[in-house]
Amino acid sequence: MKDLKLLFLSLLAVAAFILTGGLAQAGSSKEAIDPVKTCGVGPTTDIIAIDQLWDAYAHNLDSGDADGVADLFTDDGGYILLYNNRKTQTLDPMGYSPNSATDGKGGKVGGGCTALGHNAIVNFLTAIGLGNNFPRPQLGHHIVTSKCIDVEGDHATMTAYWNGLTGPNDEVSPPTTTTTVSDGGQYDNTFVRVHEVWKADQNRVVFDSNITTFPCRN
Repeated sequence: MKDLKLLFLSLLAVAAFILTGGLAQAGSSKEAIDPVKTCGVGPTTDIIAIDQLWDAYAHNLDSGDADGVADLFTDDGGYILLYNNRKTQTLDPMGYSPNSATDGKGGKVGGGCTALGHNAIVNFLTAIGLGNNFPRPQLGHHIVTSKCIDVEGDHATMTAYWNGLTGPNDEVSPPTTTTTVSDGGQYDNTFVRVHEVWKADQNRVVFDSNITTFPCRN
């Protein structure tokens, strides 16, 4: 009986050794997995400056100040419009290709809108009714959330979510009295420090759905 007891205790010790070794190995494997992406990498002052820059973008955009929006970009920076293609799991060009038509509808349907440079930005915003030629009360608002800003030297990136809100409008019949979400998507942007001032570079606007006829005037 004594021999059986010793054998039983020995088996328990071996099992415990194997179990703890297995757990240690599992723990090592888990630590080897790449960590989840973090936000806020870089100097805090730079991150705050970029955050405020994009808040200024939203306010200028909603007030119809196209020149004010364009001033926030580098000389050759601006818009690149994309949409999230759920069928192919890719980001594809969205809207009319750039053209000189006043209403922005003379380009190739689905060719992809880009508006790079100060004048192109102003013309693009004018074509969609957000230019300097359309002073109006703010009937629409852009809400930007979940900004993830990373800074490395004089370059930075930002991903964020955005929604366009359409407010009440008493100029239509029948008048609308509620605020609704008109569209939404993501920003996938780059920024550059120019003469110690942060400027937007590429504003990659990713829509949740495709709008093939989105105007694009250059």
